Amino acid sequence: MERGKSVFTPSPRQLQKDEVPNNSKSLNEKIQFSSQISSDIHRYNLRRKRAQEDGIQNIDGLVNKEDKYKFINNVAEVDDPQIEPLALGVFISCNACGQEVDEQYIRCDGDCESWFHLSCTDILEDESKRVQSENWECHTCANKQSLPSYRVCNEISDKAVWGILKGKELFRVVNKAYEEVMKWNRNLFMPPTGQAGQQFIMEITRCITNFNDSTYLEPIALKMALLCFPLLLQKPSKNSKSRDHVKCLEERLKLWSDGKVEELLRKGRVVQRNLLKSKSKTLDSDKMFDRNMKQGKVSAALRWIGDHKSSVHKTTPDVIRKLKNLHPPAKRSTNAATLNGPIDKVESETYAGIDAELIQQCIKHIKGAAGPSGADAELWLRILCSKQFKKKPLELCKVVAELAKKLASEYVDPNALDAFNACRLIPLVKDIEGVRPVGIGEILHRIVAKSILKVVNSDIIDATTPIQICSGVPSGVEAAVHAVREIYEDTKTEAILLVDAANAFNSMNRSAALKNIQITCPQFATFLINTYRSPARLHVRNSDDTIMSDEGTTQGDVAAMSFYSCSTMPLIHNLGQSIDNTEASISLKQIWYADDSAAGGTLDDIKVWWNKLQALGPRYGYYPKANKTWLIVKPEYEKKAREMYPELVSVVDGITTNNITKTGRKYLGSFIGTDEGKQLFIKKQMESWKRDIVDLARIGLKEPQLAYSAFVYGTSKRWNYVCRTTPNISDLLGPLEDAINETLLPVLVGKAHVDKTLRKMMSFPAKHGGMNIPTVAEVSDREYNNSLRVTRSITKAIIQQDSILELNFAELLKIKEEIKKERLTFYAEKKQTFVGESSETIARILELASEKGVSCWLTTLPLEVFGFTMNKQEFHDAIALRYNLKLSDVSGYCFCGEKNTINHSLTCKKGGYTHLRHNSLRDTIAELLSDVCKDVVVEPHLLELSGEKLPKGTITTSEARLDISARGFWSQMDKIFTDVRVFHPHAPSNTKMSVQTAYQHHEYLKKRAYNARVLQVEKASF
Repeated sequence: MERGKSVFTPSPRQLQKDEVPNNSKSLNEKIQFSSQISSDIHRYNLRRKRAQEDGIQNIDGLVNKEDKYKFINNVAEVDDPQIEPLALGVFISCNACGQEVDEQYIRCDGDCESWFHLSCTDILEDESKRVQSENWECHTCANKQSLPSYRVCNEISDKAVWGILKGKELFRVVNKAYEEVMKWNRNLFMPPTGQAGQQFIMEITRCITNFNDSTYLEPIALKMALLCFPLLLQKPSKNSKSRDHVKCLEERLKLWSDGKVEELLRKGRVVQRNLLKSKSKTLDSDKMFDRNMKQGKVSAALRWIGDHKSSVHKTTPDVIRKLKNLHPPAKRSTNAATLNGPIDKVESETYAGIDAELIQQCIKHIKGAAGPSGADAELWLRILCSKQFKKKPLELCKVVAELAKKLASEYVDPNALDAFNACRLIPLVKDIEGVRPVGIGEILHRIVAKSILKVVNSDIIDATTPIQICSGVPSGVEAAVHAVREIYEDTKTEAILLVDAANAFNSMNRSAALKNIQITCPQFATFLINTYRSPARLHVRNSDDTIMSDEGTTQGDVAAMSFYSCSTMPLIHNLGQSIDNTEASISLKQIWYADDSAAGGTLDDIKVWWNKLQALGPRYGYYPKANKTWLIVKPEYEKKAREMYPELVSVVDGITTNNITKTGRKYLGSFIGTDEGKQLFIKKQMESWKRDIVDLARIGLKEPQLAYSAFVYGTSKRWNYVCRTTPNISDLLGPLEDAINETLLPVLVGKAHVDKTLRKMMSFPAKHGGMNIPTVAEVSDREYNNSLRVTRSITKAIIQQDSILELNFAELLKIKEEIKKERLTFYAEKKQTFVGESSETIARILELASEKGVSCWLTTLPLEVFGFTMNKQEFHDAIALRYNLKLSDVSGYCFCGEKNTINHSLTCKKGGYTHLRHNSLRDTIAELLSDVCKDVVVEPHLLELSGEKLPKGTITTSEARLDISARGFWSQMDKIFTDVRVFHPHAPSNTKMSVQTAYQHHEYLKKRAYNARVLQVEKASF
């Protein structure tokens, strides 16, 4: 069965056979012909629509001789294949965008014979195709002969029903709605709890099930699932409340079930117009930082501060042009770039591990913004994992798991995956006038891809490693850096070549890659062929242009890195074979991390490799850039290198660019080269890190908790990576430590200066009483040695150029556990030494701060939704209480007349703090008990005594009370009493006891006072 669009309309005029653009004409002639009648078609189409709106069924002079609309499902059903649909009075739609053809068009000369807008193809952009070619094939047909065939979706039938819509009208409305809503601004609310929220999840489940079960709705099922978000979850107004959302969702669900999609569109348009009327606010970087940190998105927050701050281009024609240039048209693969050999059969049981539980694990680890539909990771997390919707999320997880299995194990019609593969493209500012495109795929696509990757990751590793090390290998990037450095330091090595490729991920030859992956990694091939067989649409906000991803990997695809790593393997093997067949020495080593390739050895060996890479690379879509490729040469070989590699020395506008260096060069975030070059590298990095610290300190003046969390869980990781991959830099990190001590730490603690004693305490891990802010110079060398230990087996395999990487995951886990224990031992010994050199007060502070659970407030991200955020005074006071510092902004004297200190405030019976903290803890315990127990009473009176004899020290007054009583704690209807006692460990009565002894002492006092009375009189437990 052939694939085609179901469209109908009378022809604007009857065309003679000799007017029809047949296959004997060139593409230029076909384009000129389409121009002649495109305006007629457009005018007629407008008249037809107006007539239909007026209720006119017969448009005089415009209908065909049978006085009725003629329906046609496919061009292949025409008896005379030489007659085009337009000549038969049939109006068609573009097979790329689904919209009616009302402009220049062309028909595919391949098997599908579908029609396309010229603007939806690459013909207008490629003059050579128009002049030299007679035939043109769409991307799908071009790959059809080399890729496995797929089951074509069911023909459009009246059996495809959704409410009042059915058949062709249903498909037309859905496609039209999708094209419109993808241009809407994001304005969604979270699905509310209750029946409305459950029904919404059921609708998503229903749509995806239609795809899984290959029903008549299969071609548009996933598109409908993604349409649910913008159509049903639009906020009615900027300040709408939860009750408004529930009401709106209930009304919209009814319209959706009835098939009244166009009415939903009209309502959505009104909301979007109101959004446009509101004043657009310039994004404030500090506010964006605050918002992301309070949502737990540390990486996203750090993009708004320091040197990593990014900005977005305004959508202008020039920006669109640059984006299109970065997404080249598809290129045919050559026989020289494709592998020949048997394709291993993959059993469906391979993907049996994809289930509802795995889907939930995947969404919990996915962070990020929304794709074209507007549904972000947080929204999907809610509908897949929230228990507030009862069993509906689990049912949706099962359906998504089945979707993943289907896409991983059987070939599907690519037209049904149009919305599933679509991405949102963001043009970020690069340098001054450059554009760096960042894609954001649909979260549903990312969930499915991630679940499949988890199942086949070991197969991908086997297919690519150890030479290509970017495919999910633990610590792979660190291993690559260590391997290149070790090769460079080898006495036999004369130079290292670091290669940069032009627009690598977007230029990869997709056709060759899809053919080859069937042989290199068949377990991963089916999913990639399904999602890459046809170009993905990239939507740019505030633009009517849709950029097609015809070549390379798709922006925003979770599987892109693994796909790219597999695509480079034939090139890598060919390079190795080509070198082995020459006079080049076997001492040459090549290392790849995605598109960053490197080679080390003698200058002669590297020259052979470099020439082969330039010759073979373009076959696979890998285009080395000589002007950004660097040769790190040892000093004694510099003269020879300049003679052998003239292409690395260029003169532009009188300025000489020399890419041959004897000092070294940055590589994968680390440095390869001499000590002199390393010092310059660290110095440059230091300036960037210091700017980050200054920016965090500025934010810390208003939000110290956010600045602290961003530093510990984000900013510090930047230099921690450099420490792990660059040796002997501890002596170079002094300025960074000074910036932390003098700029950031005073802001965090709310003091003008942080003394050495406090700094040492803060350098310990939180569980040892510190703040997880280690001394950078102290840990750098240790972290580098730890990295060497973890990556030793991988580094060795790279250097030996092994064909297979045999990873012993049990051994890796053992090494990591040993490192963890050594790290804890190091800090424990350091703490013990520090305590031995300090006063009893300092020792007491660290002992208390090391108590279990004491540091939870410090190690928890400041999530606003759970109430974990603290204002600057609360955070500063918490630090002061932790380290017994003087509180700021408090009265010098207590209400009782004594000098006001922390110790006095926490023991004074008139100040109120003792009662406040006791009652707060008591009420929290009572609230928790009420969730599991019955008859919870706060401060219950004890039964009066009637002559019972109780031990000495027991409270016997008639007004005796305990803090809480409850039933059903140990067993049904059994009664328990509990009492809260809060003591201040720095009080004079407690300082002579250890913390553990103080706990036992106060517990003994409570038991002596109440235990006997509760057991004997209340007949309860205490």
